[in-house]
Amino acid sequence: LAMGRNIFMGYLNRENETKEVMTEEHWLRTGDRASLDDKGFFVLTCYPADLIMLFSGEEVEPSRLEDRVRMELGCVGHCLVVGQGRETLALLLSLDTEVDPVSGLPTTQLTAAAQQWFQAARFEVKTVAEVLEAVELGIQHVIQAGIDRTNLEAERASHFITAWQILPHCFSLQTGELGQTGKVNRSLLAEKYAATINRMYTGEDYPEPPRKRSAEKFQLLSHQLSNIVEDDEKSQRES
Repeated sequence: LAMGRNIFMGYLNRENETKEVMTEEHWLRTGDRASLDDKGFFVLTCYPADLIMLFSGEEVEPSRLEDRVRMELGCVGHCLVVGQGRETLALLLSLDTEVDPVSGLPTTQLTAAAQQWFQAARFEVKTVAEVLEAVELGIQHVIQAGIDRTNLEAERASHFITAWQILPHCFSLQTGELGQTGKVNRSLLAEKYAATINRMYTGEDYPEPPRKRSAEKFQLLSHQLSNIVEDDEKSQRES
């Protein structure tokens, strides 16, 4: 819950929607998860809907990993950690490009900052296409080095990013890939780049067949159950 002068008072002429997000005491239900830091302050950690559930059942907060990636890779404008239902995490990279002043859509021209970042790594590239062409010529090692540094700060091995892919276009507010606050639209991007995501995991564009949960591996067979029953009855007679 949140309250303050910076919190809105509700939706204009939308009483029902206002009641859904505001309490009777005018507190805003943010829906975020939070933790208490060492100084006694509450820190918003993530929005539950953004959590990634791995195949093991473990929940991973993607936003922290994405922030680390952007810190390590100055050429990246936006990125998306994926891995829902998978055994490991992967990453979609959207390079930092110029925006068309008329349409508001991103171009394929790298920003000056992105070009300088690649120049520091001794690569003269000015467009996304040039970056993609040079991936196999050495850029992959530069990107992987940044991913490796990100993985060094991971809390556990299951949080390692094991695969990544540079996208040919930058995420955009105009296309709905970004929200009004600049956050990535995870559900839309996961659907839009489903083939790319699956290719990172399986090498194929089409989705892999649904897998059974690992817990089913421990399901007892009929003959095992009968043995257990017989052993139990025997122990009761002896007692």
